[in-house]
Amino acid sequence: MLLRSLPLRRAAGRVTLLAASAAAVRLVASCVIADPPSEPLPPPSSATIVQGALSPLSGEIIEWPSEFYVPVQLGAPSDSFSWGIYVDYPTNPTPLQNGTSVQGNSDSLIRAIEVTVTAPVTRQCHTVQFFTQINNVNFAPGPGGDEATWVYNPSGATGACPVYDAGIYADGAFPPPPDTGLSPPIHVDAGD
Repeated sequence: MLLRSLPLRRAAGRVTLLAASAAAVRLVASCVIADPPSEPLPPPSSATIVQGALSPLSGEIIEWPSEFYVPVQLGAPSDSFSWGIYVDYPTNPTPLQNGTSVQGNSDSLIRAIEVTVTAPVTRQCHTVQFFTQINNVNFAPGPGGDEATWVYNPSGATGACPVYDAGIYADGAFPPPPDTGLSPPIHVDAGD
């Protein structure tokens, strides 16, 4: 009797092994044929400027544009955001134009802001900045906000605008001149 049941046990073991192998193949196949992830979306509640679609592109401009075109990608179509465009911010902390964008008739995640701004009258270099901020009237970038920057050079020469360097302490202060022995040292009297 024991000899007769041995082939049955082997057959049952083979069936179990085949069933387990088929389940493993099915599991692996389901992972292999899964769809790849879609394009990453910005985090919820963000107003991210699509830098590659700006007009004019950020950077140096030598001719004042008729308008600034700024596409903004949102985390959800229902998001609203505030925006402002400044010339020489923070020296001039008042925006030339600002507004709030709310959901219209579209479910698009991209909203375009088109702004017409008069060119500065002075013939010096100017920095133009466009800020976005989710649900906030403070346009300086922070969580949920973004910035696009242009440097306007009315002289028409590229690369002629100085680049601002805030220095090692980010305070904009220049180091004192080296002591050349040609002028007396500066002495500050503490009032003793």
